[in-house]
Amino acid sequence: MSLAPRAIRHFIAVVEHGSYSRAAEKIHLSQPALSNSVSQLEKQLDVKLLERTSQGVKPTIYGQVLYERAKVVNAELRMAVDEIDLLRGARKGRLLIGAGPSVLEGVMLDTILRLTASRPELSFSITEGPEEVLFNAVKKGDLDMCICSVPQTAPSPDLEQDILYENPTYAIVRSGHPLTTETKVDWAEITRYPWIIADTRLEPKDQEILATVADQRPDTIIQTNSPGFMKKMVLRSDFVTFMPKTLIQMEEENGLLVAVGNPKGIYSRPIGITTRRHSFLSPACRLVIREFRAVCAEKGLI
Repeated sequence: MSLAPRAIRHFIAVVEHGSYSRAAEKIHLSQPALSNSVSQLEKQLDVKLLERTSQGVKPTIYGQVLYERAKVVNAELRMAVDEIDLLRGARKGRLLIGAGPSVLEGVMLDTILRLTASRPELSFSITEGPEEVLFNAVKKGDLDMCICSVPQTAPSPDLEQDILYENPTYAIVRSGHPLTTETKVDWAEITRYPWIIADTRLEPKDQEILATVADQRPDTIIQTNSPGFMKKMVLRSDFVTFMPKTLIQMEEENGLLVAVGNPKGIYSRPIGITTRRHSFLSPACRLVIREFRAVCAEKGLI
């Protein structure tokens, strides 16, 4: 059975917009024509793909299966177009990239600045988020790839991961913090001050830190999912936080934040590239990976 790519795109549009009218407006097609296209697809598959609810149009169980697979196929087709454009000399491409916070504010920032300067024809969509969210987006085709922390076990057999470097986490304080004058900074010293740490549901490794100081925890511990808020609290107070140096690159260069304690860090997490297994990587994707590796090498990360 051969399904028309055009009808598939129409079906995806209705699912993502939750309405025939909104989808028709978005893809510049009349609503009757869009409805007929989806109806023909349902007849061809002999199943009901969409159903109307009080919240709008939603996929049936059959529609959900088709939607998830079709998203991946569309992503692969888009990469194929990029490859053809490259062969024709167009040298363009649109990249959908996910990145963890420590990657985004450090190496990825420098990578994108370089590429936009040297290849202004490239278009980027950058998404920040927790690893699990990024992995799922890559798997479904919503992202071409992501660069973030890599778990010990692969998140899905549909994904492939290439580890690039280890990213140590340090105790971070503001410049001029009392800890910066200490000759020896250990847990006994660090726990004298309030902490602001990552939500342990998102960063399980910080749970290990709490376990390490179970008998001498600081009086105040704030948890948050915002690295930006963590840095602001530390900059304006005697709070201590724990994060990779790649996340405080600009603040460290400007003498605002410093790492204290063990020069090797408290713990380390591997950073890697995650792609769909057996997926074709467009020339634009390969260019980003090559430039990212170059920046890592210059910073001494690999």
